[in-house]
Amino acid sequence: MKYLRQFTMLVLGFIAIAATIAGALLMYDTSGSMAGRFSGNLTGSPFGSYFIPGLLLLILLGIGSFIVLQITVRHQNNYPAFITYFALLVIVFEVVQVWLLDTFISLDGAFILLAVFLLLLAYLMNNQLKAHKRHNEQNVSPTLPKKAVHHKHRHKKR
Repeated sequence: MKYLRQFTMLVLGFIAIAATIAGALLMYDTSGSMAGRFSGNLTGSPFGSYFIPGLLLLILLGIGSFIVLQITVRHQNNYPAFITYFALLVIVFEVVQVWLLDTFISLDGAFILLAVFLLLLAYLMNNQLKAHKRHNEQNVSPTLPKKAVHHKHRHKKR
């Protein structure tokens, strides 16, 4: 479980850094050439430049990944669900982006593959959490009262 979570945090960190850099590049150079995009791809799309797609990439995937990474680091309740939702967001974002911009570059493919990998990792972590919870519930006897924990020595006044 520990290694699955650590590897998931590594993938989330990579997505966060890559999406933040790519989003910032698209916002800085609105022609898209610094990020491997071409302004000709914007014809027929609702965008006049790459500023809005870069901003969305930065916010949704960059900052979103940092948030999910923090949730995972802190072991918050249902953190595999947050990873699953984020992975689905990445896939939807990339599919819509490819559809609107009518272009597909290797970074899009990498994000989609990493998102599918995150889905698999979240599934495995969720199953392990459920198994761990079932194991803990089986070891607790509801009929026997819990014993109070006492110190081995008595507190004496000196």
